[in-house]
Amino acid sequence: MQEDPVYDYPDPHPVGEKRVCPQRGSLKSISVLDRLLLTYPVWLQLSINSATALHILQREPPGTFLVRKSNTSQKKMLCVRLADESVPSFVKQFVIREKDSNQTLEKALFRCVLKPLKRQIDEALHVLHERDGCSKRIAESMQRARKASPCDLFGVQVTVPDTQGIDKLRRKMSLVRRAYSPIDKLHLLLQICKLIYKAMKNNAGQEFGADDFLPALSYVIVQCNMPELSVEVEYMMELLDTSWLTGEGGYYLTSVYASLSFIQSLPEAVAPTALTQEVRESLKNWSHRRRTDNKSHKDLLQQNFVKVVFQDGECSLMKTLQWKAGTSAETLAQLCAVKFGVNQPEEYSLYWRRDGELEPLPPTAYIQDLQSLGTTSAPFIYQCSGPDMKSRKLTRGGALDLSAEAS
Repeated sequence: MQEDPVYDYPDPHPVGEKRVCPQRGSLKSISVLDRLLLTYPVWLQLSINSATALHILQREPPGTFLVRKSNTSQKKMLCVRLADESVPSFVKQFVIREKDSNQTLEKALFRCVLKPLKRQIDEALHVLHERDGCSKRIAESMQRARKASPCDLFGVQVTVPDTQGIDKLRRKMSLVRRAYSPIDKLHLLLQICKLIYKAMKNNAGQEFGADDFLPALSYVIVQCNMPELSVEVEYMMELLDTSWLTGEGGYYLTSVYASLSFIQSLPEAVAPTALTQEVRESLKNWSHRRRTDNKSHKDLLQQNFVKVVFQDGECSLMKTLQWKAGTSAETLAQLCAVKFGVNQPEEYSLYWRRDGELEPLPPTAYIQDLQSLGTTSAPFIYQCSGPDMKSRKLTRGGALDLSAEAS
C-alpha cells in the first residue's frame, strides 16, 4: 500500500508519543508554498476588506489561510484562522513584503525555466563562442600567461592566494559552472572576490583599491585555468535583473569581465590596471542596453490591464483587457462585446461589486478613477442587464464561480 506523503505541519500526536517518519528527508524536495497549499486551505480574495475576511474565516476551521489586499496600505495581507479561544482575536494578520515575494518569484522562475534548459543554454553558448573564436582566444591567453610569470605579467603588488587558496577558489568556480540560477552564480562570484581580498589583506595595515584588486583577480583566474568562466560571466550579465547589477554585485561582476578582457588583450602593451578602449566601449554598450531593456520592462509592467468576467447563464469566462488613459466604462463595454463575441451588446452591461452589492458601472466613469478607489483589484462583470441578472452564481463571500467552462 502506498504511504501518504509527508508534509511539514504540526504533529497532532501527544508530546510524549514518538512517531517514526522514514520519509522525513523528502521534505527538502517540497517547497514551502507546496506544503502550505497541500496541508491547509488557502483563500485568495484580494478584493475583500478586513471585516469580510473575518466573516469568512469565522466559518472556517483553524489553520485556514486567506490572502487579501489592504485598501489603506495597498499591500497584501496574510490572514490566519486561529483557535476560537485565541486572545484577543481568532484571526492573525501579517503584511506580505512585496520585495521578498518578488525575489521568491524570480528564484522560482529560474528553477522552472532555467534549470531544465541549463544544458541547452550551455551547449548553445559553447557553439557560439567556438564559432566566433572567443573560447580559443581566452584558453590560449591563459596558457601563455601561465608559462610566463603571472605576477610580473599582471603587475601584482599585493599578496595573492597560495596553492591551497587557489584550489579552494577553483572549487568555487566549479560551483559557479554547475549552478543554473544567475543569482546563485553571482553569490558564488562574490565569495570568490572576497577570498581574494582576504588574501590581499594579509599585509596588515594596508588599504587596497580597484587598481590593486584587478591584477590580483587576473592572476587568480589564470591560475585556476578555467576559460569557461567567460561564459558564466556572460550568463549572469544577460540574465540577472538590473537590480542585481548595482552595488557590490555589479562591481565585482564587471571586474571579472574586465579581468577576462585584460587577459585576452595580452601580450599587448596595456597597463596592468588599465582597460582597453574596446573593453570600455563594450561595458558602456552593455550598460546602456540593459538600462534600455529594464525601462522597456517597467513600461510593460505599467501598462493598464483590467480583468473582466463574462457571465452568460451557467457559463463564466474571464479575460484580461488592456485600457488606455481616458477609457470610459462605455468604451470598455464595447471592447468586451468584441472580445466575448456578443451579438446584441445593447443588452449587456458592465457591473462592479461595491459594498458587497453588484451595481451597474456608470457609463461615463473612467477606469483610472475606479482604479484609484481600489476597486479594480476585483474583476468587472460583463453580463446581460435584463431581469435574469440576479441569476448570477456566487460562492464564498461573493467570489465568482469560475469553475464552469465557457461554451
